[in-house]
Amino acid sequence: MYGQVKPSRAKQRINIEVELDKKWQPTSLSAVTNSIGTWKIEVTATAPIGSARYRANATILNSKLYSPAAAIKIKRTPEMINYDPAR
Repeated sequence: MYGQVKPSRAKQRINIEVELDKKWQPTSLSAVTNSIGTWKIEVTATAPIGSARYRANATILNSKLYSPAAAIKIKRTPEMINYDPAR
């Protein structure tokens, strides 16, 4: 997830919300903007296969601002398992 605050604001806290049962809920994900107002969050998905909608929010000058909602899709990835029947 990534984005930019315009006009740019350094050190601005960005919070991520997820939509559950048609209601926006806070998550533990957050970031802080850099000197040109951009932010980025990289996490490993631990959820089962599925999809979700999320959005970012920030409070700037006592106003709560929200990004447009975006969707993510979580897919199972192929994995190799080291299996040695002799062990």
